[in-house]
Amino acid sequence: PDAGPFILDVEPGRTYRLRIVGAASLSYLNLNIDMHSMKIVEADASLVEPFTTQYVDIGQGQTISAILRTYTVEELQKKAPGHSGNFWIQTNIRHRATGPSGLAVLRYSSANKTLPVAKPSTEWPAWNDTAWSLKQARQYKSRHPVKVPSPDRRFVYLGTQNRLTDGRLAWALNNISY
Repeated sequence: PDAGPFILDVEPGRTYRLRIVGAASLSYLNLNIDMHSMKIVEADASLVEPFTTQYVDIGQGQTISAILRTYTVEELQKKAPGHSGNFWIQTNIRHRATGPSGLAVLRYSSANKTLPVAKPSTEWPAWNDTAWSLKQARQYKSRHPVKVPSPDRRFVYLGTQNRLTDGRLAWALNNISY
């Protein structure tokens, strides 16, 4: 039976570290918590110069640590008057025209135990807005830069997907199917 969306319970006026994992296999995701910002502090186990965002792109297998500071009770009353204290956490597929989205709920301890009253936000970066994704990717700057040696050779990998005449997909890497 459907138990409903995952509920992330939080206390007002607290700071939380969210460890976000891109567990999708073929999808690039974008995550958002309605009416909240996140401060990105780590990517793939490397500390980065912190930056604040409302939306975060997450690639396959990527890990990100984000700091979420919840509103105090007073801030909740000012920023979300009449709001139930429940906020949608959403993921959407990026760089593909269609795909499933995901919903969870950020619930303040002072909130009633219902789902958010407001509909989930529809103000996302467009699925094909690569400029937005590149702008965000360029915000990731290591706090501890590393000198990388010059390469002595280059490898080129070509991954392809071809639809066969019977409708199945054939995947290949450098023309070797798998």
